Amino acid sequence: MNLSRLHWRWIDDVPRVGAVQMALDELFALRGEPVFRFYDWLPATVSLGFHQRANRLDFDKLSSLGLGVCRRPTGGRAVVHDQVLTYSVTAPLDEEGKPALWELYQWIGELWLDTLLGFDIPVELVEEPLARPGANFDGCFASGNRFELACRGRKLLGSAQRRYPKTALQHGSLRLAFPRIRASELFIDVNKNEPLEETVATTLEEECGRLVSAQAIQDWMYGVVSSAGYQLERSQITEEELAEASRMAERFTVRAKQTVEVG
Repeated sequence: MNLSRLHWRWIDDVPRVGAVQMALDELFALRGEPVFRFYDWLPATVSLGFHQRANRLDFDKLSSLGLGVCRRPTGGRAVVHDQVLTYSVTAPLDEEGKPALWELYQWIGELWLDTLLGFDIPVELVEEPLARPGANFDGCFASGNRFELACRGRKLLGSAQRRYPKTALQHGSLRLAFPRIRASELFIDVNKNEPLEETVATTLEEECGRLVSAQAIQDWMYGVVSSAGYQLERSQITEEELAEASRMAERFTVRAKQTVEVG
């Protein structure tokens, strides 16, 4: 699959409830449409990996902080989407299932690398997982994966991917600043081996010495992707797409006292 020959929608989306945002990501994946989408969360939201249990979440703490909660269509661990820029890419696959999982991770990672180098920060594409002691951490930013972005060994952008029959969905979040609370602190019976996020993760604000707007990053990335020869068309979510995503949102909704996985 030659991704550069596809016609891509570029969607600079508005903040929405987490379950609807996740449903929109899956909607585009099920439709097999080439899409770059950037969005925020309303309210700030904790997302769980698709198979991550919700029965240990401290819903009282979530409520006191005004945080929403949802489940992602992808795997992985909890992310606090507070002061982040979230992206999603849906890419069609050919009959052989290409681009393969790590090929797509690398392709998207390299686009992010070129984008963030434009902000003069010492960012690197991590070709092997960042080593972390222990296991079964609750927070995504406590560990690392291949082809994510880091600065001096500290994770800056986390991503996750899901493969559908004819499409791959990859999405993730770039930390603009540290969230109000660590992901691990939102769970009952915290894993004592889990490292403090600020020691193993970083933010764009910390690396740049100033707060950089999400819009500035999106605009720079648009230039990077278009300069690389990709056909981009600026677009918005249609009323029909939003209505369909709203019908799908229950799949990604997490409620208090939920003790089994959705799906």
